[in-house]
Amino acid sequence: MENVSGVLGTRKFVHRAPNAYWLEDISGRIKLEGFIDGLCTGAVVGVLGAADHSGIFQVQKIKYPDFPPELPKPTPNKGFVCLISGIECGSE
Repeated sequence: MENVSGVLGTRKFVHRAPNAYWLEDISGRIKLEGFIDGLCTGAVVGVLGAADHSGIFQVQKIKYPDFPPELPKPTPNKGFVCLISGIECGSE
């Protein structure tokens, strides 16, 4: 396979337009501006803020979901646990 860098050139692509974030639900989409930090596509978040007169949602705070509380592990009512180490079965 030949080197195609001569055909494509060495120019790097740089996207100069600012990132745009959109909040989407079953009713539609609205553009977000304001306090937005590190979101990615498909993130499930809560957003606190208000829509301005131009239809852009001004974000004041983003709430990320927490982990659910850990359920208590059941304790056995009867029985024993046996730990065995160093049996060396079949060794001489």
